[in-house]
Amino acid sequence: MSDLLEKQRSLFVEALKDNYKACVFDIDGTLTDTTANAIPPALLDKLSLLSKNGYCALCTGRRFGRAYEILENLLEERPELKRNWFFICENGSIGYRYDIKNDQYIELYRIDYPYGEDHRKRLIDELSKALKGVMKQIHVAEVALAVSSKSRWQGSKDIVKQECDEMVARTIPVLKKMDTEKLLVVCNAGNTINILHKDGNKDYGVKSLYNFLVQQKVMKNHNQIVCIGDQGQPGGNDEAFLSGSCGTSFTVGNGHPLNEIPLPVFDNKGNIVFGPNATLNLISRLQFV
Repeated sequence: MSDLLEKQRSLFVEALKDNYKACVFDIDGTLTDTTANAIPPALLDKLSLLSKNGYCALCTGRRFGRAYEILENLLEERPELKRNWFFICENGSIGYRYDIKNDQYIELYRIDYPYGEDHRKRLIDELSKALKGVMKQIHVAEVALAVSSKSRWQGSKDIVKQECDEMVARTIPVLKKMDTEKLLVVCNAGNTINILHKDGNKDYGVKSLYNFLVQQKVMKNHNQIVCIGDQGQPGGNDEAFLSGSCGTSFTVGNGHPLNEIPLPVFDNKGNIVFGPNATLNLISRLQFV
């Protein structure tokens, strides 16, 4: 084992000894397979148990409705859990909390698209031409643009990844031409790409959640939040989320930056594990109080 992995393994063992109060999850590649749209039953059962007494959040490039679908059966069957679930959507551009009094999710914060609607329509037209052949469609959410890869639900992980990498490469020149004030960024989610305000990233969403929980006197230290994602590499849509600036960060992705943080997940034999199985392994061993 390399010096870096040995250091990460040591830090992972120490992290298992700490106590946590909240857990924030990416969806695709973390709770679900990147080519699927359902949480494995064993992991869903663990999320139900975890959110009974703790605080949980989904942190995703998806808009709220699509994110809620992932937990819809659980939250409709057990509506008492809604108060403990938060949603950080559109790659961090907008967040939601549950309003008990009115029995609905309401905005926790929002970072709007930085230009007017005419600009967004022109950007969509330019992207439609630039991404022809590798994209399936462009979704206009509350704030961000999400572009799904051509093979998202049919192709292999490698093909989908290649398409997303190509979409990012083609999008950058479009933004250089149209983003005159350099306020937009493109992030790679592994099966889609997201285009949004540069300040509206997942890390901002986690910090907004942390500030809210501090106001509610739930916690005092941001390291009491666990952040789990799979796209922490440079340009990945979990890069800021897993930077460690807010929360204790773990990656369940096949590739992660060659830094101590985020930490990979090690099984009981000391092997690195990936994907939803790694997420289940991790949250089953962490201590939430």
